[in-house]
Amino acid sequence: GHFAPYAPGIALLARHLHMPWSTFLHGVDFLQWERNMLRRSLRNRTIRSATRVIANGTFLAAAAKNAGVDEQKIYIASPGVDAAVYYPDRAKRFFEEQGILNKTVVLSAGRLISRKGFDTTLNAFAEVRKHIHNAELVILGDGPERSALEQQAATLGIKDAVRFLGTIADVSIKRQWYSAASCFVLPTRIVETWNVETFGMVYLEALACGTPVVASDIGGIRDIVQDSVNGLLVGDGT
Repeated sequence: GHFAPYAPGIALLARHLHMPWSTFLHGVDFLQWERNMLRRSLRNRTIRSATRVIANGTFLAAAAKNAGVDEQKIYIASPGVDAAVYYPDRAKRFFEEQGILNKTVVLSAGRLISRKGFDTTLNAFAEVRKHIHNAELVILGDGPERSALEQQAATLGIKDAVRFLGTIADVSIKRQWYSAASCFVLPTRIVETWNVETFGMVYLEALACGTPVVASDIGGIRDIVQDSVNGLLVGDGT
């Protein structure tokens, strides 16, 4: 299972029962142990005892190796998206319903927290609007920074060109927004050494819908976005 919070207990039980055990690294649950020296030491001893360590990409595979795991124990199994759910879906009716027939849509999606870089997206979009007057930014997702981001949009003078749609549970609606966008933008940043994007499913979803991606060149994003091939990598998100 996932490393935190159960791995140390599972490792002890496996040792007692003389059984092999494996763990899957998929996010900051492994990296956040860096914050404390004792917890980091426990984490490293624990993961080194695993029979197999499965990482979601090269970034966490490297983190496991840095923690002292034998490279031969490390496997990479990157997640994917369901092609029956996420695919190009540019229905004219959706464009009409959303009032975007004559709009250039820029899409962003994720939890509205500092690491996701929505403030950077808003600043960049304000510059885009100076040159592309029919551009509209659509943000899917919710979180503690929503009010501050809405205020930022107002301060930048782009409030009427930014839609905060909150969390959308209907996958067909998400797919149509991905497909309607000219590009998908999510310039995530490193908040602390342990708080970084380790993969990013939203990038895969956008690409599956035929939409190019603009992302930061950090963490595990390089496993998904190839610069100048299926998108652009633009620094560290600051």
